[in-house]
Amino acid sequence: MDSTIRGRGDYGLFAWEYNLGRPLFPRSVFDLLINAVRKEMGPQQPLGAINLLDVGCGTGGPTRQLYESGFLRIAGIDHDPQMVERANMQGRSIPYFIAPVQNLPFSDHSFHVVTTFGGLYWFSQ
Repeated sequence: MDSTIRGRGDYGLFAWEYNLGRPLFPRSVFDLLINAVRKEMGPQQPLGAINLLDVGCGTGGPTRQLYESGFLRIAGIDHDPQMVERANMQGRSIPYFIAPVQNLPFSDHSFHVVTTFGGLYWFSQ
């Protein structure tokens, strides 16, 4: 099967183990993000009203941490269907989508904030 179906190589085959073994980010990372968003959008803007996209979301760990930090209008996107399947099994009300970063299924200006926590090194093509 080629990489357009399963992501980069066989990475998605290990979605379960990845989800269990990947450490969460420290709270300070989200505090920095919240401070930057408040500086950019104004301190009165409620985090829960900000549309946020997490690109390269994998199994959704950081996406869930964003939700727990107060960002309630989140979507996650990843190229690997098995990673997204695992993210969807977490029981949160976060929608996850399967698509490559080069072809996002959203109209322009759909999000106020875009994050990526572990995705940059996968965006080589």
